[in-house]
Amino acid sequence: MNAGPLRRTTGTIGLIALTPVALMLALGMLSAEEAAVRAVIVALLVVVLGRLAQGTLLRMLHRVERTDDAWGVAAVQTTESNGQPISRLRAEQVDPRAS
Repeated sequence: MNAGPLRRTTGTIGLIALTPVALMLALGMLSAEEAAVRAVIVALLVVVLGRLAQGTLLRMLHRVERTDDAWGVAAVQTTESNGQPISRLRAEQVDPRAS
């Protein structure tokens, strides 16, 4: 199964949301056409909500990754040796113009 946990959760929520429509159809409270219309509406809402949840989680993930990268860069830049940042020392050692 290639579906991720968010997609499986969305599918499960969709099936749970369709149970009242199925029960109403089974009890004769809805015609087949009405049940089909309600099922399509429920399916569309579940798909839209799943996409919104996926977009929100991806944005949060990218924000966390950016924060981790910023901390890593800041840690490298603030580490000093002989009063100069390490990045500056490396640039002086590997300067191609010096040779």
